[in-house]
Amino acid sequence: MLKINSIIPSTPGKVYLKAKEDNVPVYLLRLGLDNMTNNAATYSIARLCKSGDKSWSKEIITFFDNSKRIIQRYFLTNGVNEKMSVYEYPDGVTRVVTSKKFIAPDKDNEIYTSSVKNVLGRWVDFKQEVQKIFKPPCASSNGKFFPKVYIKTTEYENPISGNMRKITFIDYPVKAASASGLKRVISGRMTNNNGVINLFDVKKSDNLDLSLDDEFLKFRFAGVRNDEGLEALTKYFLNKRGLAPLKVCVAPSSISLDKRDLGWFSLGDRTIRFTQELKNRPSLFSVNTSAHEVEHAFQYSMIGRLGKGRSSYETEALLKQGDLDLEGVREALKYVTARDNYPRDLSAESLRHNSEYMKKNYMERKAREAGKAAEEAFMADMKNYVFFEIFS
Repeated sequence: MLKINSIIPSTPGKVYLKAKEDNVPVYLLRLGLDNMTNNAATYSIARLCKSGDKSWSKEIITFFDNSKRIIQRYFLTNGVNEKMSVYEYPDGVTRVVTSKKFIAPDKDNEIYTSSVKNVLGRWVDFKQEVQKIFKPPCASSNGKFFPKVYIKTTEYENPISGNMRKITFIDYPVKAASASGLKRVISGRMTNNNGVINLFDVKKSDNLDLSLDDEFLKFRFAGVRNDEGLEALTKYFLNKRGLAPLKVCVAPSSISLDKRDLGWFSLGDRTIRFTQELKNRPSLFSVNTSAHEVEHAFQYSMIGRLGKGRSSYETEALLKQGDLDLEGVREALKYVTARDNYPRDLSAESLRHNSEYMKKNYMERKAREAGKAAEEAFMADMKNYVFFEIFS
């Protein structure tokens, strides 16, 4: 444990370091902060003061895990929470930094003490950075390592009352080549209204060869591996299949799925559920699974419109979408046969080894075809796909 005391400067209003302590075991901390520091092993604290102003003080508290990595940093002014940054390390190349502002109670400063303000106030996200740093396997000819850096920044324009945000993707050139290369940048402003994403004011640097007419551009901005992007993409596929009137619910990161399942359409409560495992897979898994489950929702709507349904979802499909034409009747009859021959009471693992399910069942074959087609469409603009996949 190291403690430093500084000399007070003579210049009035000058901010100076009054004291600093490093590598303090976290169990010695008694500040009443939130419980997000549970994984901390040690912390450091710096106390700043202002010469000539005894009423002003600032504290900066940084928490570290057992690997000496920063996991949280708090800023307090006059004992009141001001802002903090949360650091996450999901894999060996990624660091996610979420910055939060503290919204104190809307009361006169003299009414509440600092400790009461910290209890009654709340934290809101205002910025997040996803930093990916790819280190080369070996040094360059001069013995130096020059990593490749990609950063996705999300800035909330009004974190309290609105969801408008600015999203920026930056591809930094390798430092060794920075004299001849420029960073590549694309940015846009985005809103999300009940799972419907809108993208505005998209701008890109001249050295970035990307298409702004990409069908999936707004979902690439949102990221289809996270809950928000996956929900929006699924609702997009539902709309394309004409299922918007049936109000199918979308539940990302569901805990009610078999651990081996990536997604599931539940006819009983008309909900498409996705497992949290999709966050650990490449984006194409999200795209494929989303389209696959939407296709099952479509199939059951067709059965309902044929008059062969057994659920309120299928009955509503008939009432809202009407009878089928001749071609639709032929297709729906195949779905009815496939439904009646669908393997029952089998685990997810057993289904994977069941030929009636994997190869012969018409509903599953068509759903797999829909998932594959969605993958191909998502990769049709290969330059866009490759660029945004790096940041996902």
